[in-house]
Amino acid sequence: MFSLQGKYFIQLPLELVRVAVPLVVYFMVMFVASFLLSWKLKFSYEETVTTSFTAASNNFELAIATAVAVFGLSSSQAFATTVGPLIEVPVMIGLVYVALWFKPRLFDIILPKEVNKEKLMTEQVSMKNKEEVEMKKK
Repeated sequence: MFSLQGKYFIQLPLELVRVAVPLVVYFMVMFVASFLLSWKLKFSYEETVTTSFTAASNNFELAIATAVAVFGLSSSQAFATTVGPLIEVPVMIGLVYVALWFKPRLFDIILPKEVNKEKLMTEQVSMKNKEEVEMKKK
């Protein structure tokens, strides 16, 4: 399907943009709205992210099959539904970063900081020394 519609992507770039822009807006609005609503309803971060990605994603496979069955393989409707998955994947990857940005700001989750290896080694040596002293006392 994508290879059959490929020539239209090159021949009709404005049509591609005309379909892509509303899709990008839709993905972003649905994701942010469902994210904030889930947060407001006190969902956990994991539940909020799952709900948001589910709300923002579409069932393009069904849309492509319906468009081809009803309008034909070379129809403009088939072209429009082919654009969806090509836009959805990069937008969803970008929304992963949005979800990660929201995490410490809305959920009071402390992100792990970089471990100071030198301090950790010093603490381990100190613990071993304390254990050895206690063993000698016994």
